[in-house]
Amino acid sequence: MEETPVTPPAETQPAPGCTNCGNLAVLHGYPTALCSECRDHFTRFPVPKWLWLFAGAIGIIVLFSLFTLPKNISVGVALEKGIKAEKQHRYLTAQKEFEKVVQKEPAYMEGNGHLMIAAFYNGDFSTMANAFKQIQGKEIDDHDFYAQLNDIVTKATSYFRGDSLKEVSAPYDSTGMATPDTVLWRYIRRHEEDTYAKGLLSYTLFNEKQYNASDSLLKKLLETDAGNVLALRIGASLHREINDYPTSLAYCDRMLAINQEDTYAMASKARTYFKMKNDKEGFRLTLKALDIASKDGYAIATLALGYHLTGDTKKRDELMNRYRNDSSVQESMGYVRDVISKKEFFRN
Repeated sequence: MEETPVTPPAETQPAPGCTNCGNLAVLHGYPTALCSECRDHFTRFPVPKWLWLFAGAIGIIVLFSLFTLPKNISVGVALEKGIKAEKQHRYLTAQKEFEKVVQKEPAYMEGNGHLMIAAFYNGDFSTMANAFKQIQGKEIDDHDFYAQLNDIVTKATSYFRGDSLKEVSAPYDSTGMATPDTVLWRYIRRHEEDTYAKGLLSYTLFNEKQYNASDSLLKKLLETDAGNVLALRIGASLHREINDYPTSLAYCDRMLAINQEDTYAMASKARTYFKMKNDKEGFRLTLKALDIASKDGYAIATLALGYHLTGDTKKRDELMNRYRNDSSVQESMGYVRDVISKKEFFRN
């Protein structure tokens, strides 16, 4: 017998409209019968107010980072480049990078400390002093870095007159005279530790062409201060003058071992090669120095000297005329003019 279907009670039958509001305009194709308005409401789940506030705060932080991050990144990149160059003893490159750091972060202790080191090895004592002022009196937690900075300050004293020497030199300074070598000799006998005085006397004796006395004093100075760049400069020039080329080149190499970008050392080495009549190597080193520091007065003068020695008077005169109003270059050009006028003898 065929079974008759049972009709469920009215209260259990599904509602013909929206299960939320009863609206008969139901959107079909979904498991739950909802009108379009209710479906849109439930789809767009209400977000708590605290969540909106949190999202806003995050947005502000991100927006702030967009403005500050490029600066912080550039400072960090410059610092890392500078430290890398410093470790490679390329101090001109290092100084340029550290200057970028302190330009953007003037009170940054680490940046100023590294700038101080690079400036010292470049002989830029003005920049070194300004960097020192920024870190003076500040606590440095890195003991190795502190020791490195302290060593630089100690070394720097060899490049400045101390109070005792100032007192001795004062009568001559007031009249514009150089302190006589006899006075310097007496002073050094009483102050053996004053390396600046020894360097000054050695330079005075060199200018007076007392090469043996100057060289003897230089050797004593370098025994106690092997990295004294001023002493090494005098030694390179002195041994070039007496035609001791290997020693002159060795002094230049010692300077370049301290600072691979020492353009003075490169140009001095070039002059030794010019005197040896190795003009190709002389020009190579001179142009290398100028590639590193295009306004280096000593290197520019060395290039003019090279042109003169090889008979290229046109390039020589063009170069000398180009810098005739530049006082920093003219100081170095004085020797070249003396060679041209045969007041000074350079090579056969």
